[in-house]
Amino acid sequence: MSASNGHSSLLNSELLQLNIVQQRQLLGMTVAMLVFTAALALGFARLDGDAAVYALLAKHMVQNNDWITLYFQGADWLDKPHFPFWAVAASFKLFGMSAIAYALPGLLFYVLGAWLCYLLALHLFDRSVAALSCVLYSATLGMLLGAADQKAEVYLATLMLGASYAWLRFADAASWRWWLLGSVCTASALMTKGLFVVFLLGAGLVAKWAAQRDWRALFQPKWLLATLGVAMFTAPELLALYLQFDAQPEKIVFERQGVSGLRFFFWDSQFGRFFNIGPIKNADGTLWFYFHNMLWTFLPWLVLLICTLLYTLRHAPYLWGARKGDVQGALAFAWAMFLASFLLFSATSYKMDYYLSIVFPYLLIICAWWWLHAAQTQTQKQTPRKVPALARWQQAQELLSMLVLAISLALFVVYFSQQRWLWGAAAAAALVLLYWAMRRASVWLRTLAWPLMAVSALFAFSHLLSHDIYQRYEIGKQIALWMADKPNHPVFVYGRALKNLDFFGASPALPVYSAAPIAASLASSAGARGVYLVLAQDKAQQQISAISQELAQRNTDASRQIRLQSQELQRFEETILPPQFVLKIATPQAQFQRQSVSLFFLTIAN
Repeated sequence: MSASNGHSSLLNSELLQLNIVQQRQLLGMTVAMLVFTAALALGFARLDGDAAVYALLAKHMVQNNDWITLYFQGADWLDKPHFPFWAVAASFKLFGMSAIAYALPGLLFYVLGAWLCYLLALHLFDRSVAALSCVLYSATLGMLLGAADQKAEVYLATLMLGASYAWLRFADAASWRWWLLGSVCTASALMTKGLFVVFLLGAGLVAKWAAQRDWRALFQPKWLLATLGVAMFTAPELLALYLQFDAQPEKIVFERQGVSGLRFFFWDSQFGRFFNIGPIKNADGTLWFYFHNMLWTFLPWLVLLICTLLYTLRHAPYLWGARKGDVQGALAFAWAMFLASFLLFSATSYKMDYYLSIVFPYLLIICAWWWLHAAQTQTQKQTPRKVPALARWQQAQELLSMLVLAISLALFVVYFSQQRWLWGAAAAAALVLLYWAMRRASVWLRTLAWPLMAVSALFAFSHLLSHDIYQRYEIGKQIALWMADKPNHPVFVYGRALKNLDFFGASPALPVYSAAPIAASLASSAGARGVYLVLAQDKAQQQISAISQELAQRNTDASRQIRLQSQELQRFEETILPPQFVLKIATPQAQFQRQSVSLFFLTIAN
């Protein structure tokens, strides 16, 4: 037997087959993790950062019954495609406007992603890999944070899984069912993040056919039909962009006129952002950003990932030359899906820590395959006097998980020592999960218990602390709650955008940066009864004087004297938090910068 054949045989050796009970245990763990994540995300829902922006875009759609225009705080908005906002707007339409209604569609996609991850792993390998992949998917920190924070990536990860599964099935059998599923999922992915998803999906399919030397599969006429289907289901996005921007070139977007929404979709939002030459830039990322980013986003499976990478690098030369149906084709597809995005994102200037989570499921499927493959290989080669390599990595995985769990519990003690009810609930849930996981489980299956406990504790701490920070320091929501029973008047925020005040308030809260818009509103019939003004207290008199002067300049009736009246209704203490999450938890609260924010009511006295 040649060396190549020997390694090919090793790669294609049988996997450890889990029995029905073990598969059900794994699926039970998956369901428990999904329920835990959803309960935490819904029970402690918040709207901060990008979530507040997306919620306001969806709110405008529902309030104005306008599902085409992306409008944010008084201006046309051009950044991301429509699909996530359509999903949130549909949730608002059904359940009302709230933080919970905002979080619901993303969580549904996260749960759907677990099912599609199972189907994809089942198609590529078998039921054992599929069941294990589900557990890994449901207990990876990057996936949990994405589901809770409701980034667009939580939609994109699921849609790409659905498209991958559908096109792989379509490649084997050109069924209308797989054509429809693939077209809808791919088009929805395009309408979530843009054109680059097509390149990622194409990279996976081409890598699979290259590994199998099946070049004819690439040039079959049915892919023209697939392209037509994707184009057809992407048409709503293109039409919406055309109507809002291309058909109205007089609009001012990115501080200039004549901005094309179609050009932005096909070029600026992707290539322009990746190469930092578009209207939206970010030059903070480094070439090694995603290498160190995965050290924490891939927890608690970091040791499993390292073992999988070492194994793959060792056998990489023998991944090619596979026959159709061999495991190399499946591995090539999954690796290409991950590596294409990893290399693309690493090479670009625009980097965000959550971008890479969209292809974590493919890497998790590979890790699940390696785990079962290593277990089967070790069972065949185990000797009485030698500690199995599988046992060594499992011990390292458990030690890492124990360390993460200990750190998480220590952080809980430091930041939530007064909330005993929370401690009791967390401890009870942990004990129940640990007992259930350990009960009648094999040694390797019990290896999952510590990682699940660790990532649950770390995710719970992160999410609960973020929620606590949001509740205590989100001044926009505090002002909205205070104004809830007050008369409705136009609301202006000077020098900043308070997105939560805009979302939770009864009237839109428009950010302004000069006195002119406020004076214009006061002089109009809409603002004749008065307006609310939110601004930093130390700049209040200066800005109110500027508004008074602007009103005097607008007065064209010499016989009529206009005098501005101002009344300070309430003063709020705002804590200015550091931008990075690590600095927020590492900085004592007493050291946070603070400023007073005042709420004024302005009227005109004739």
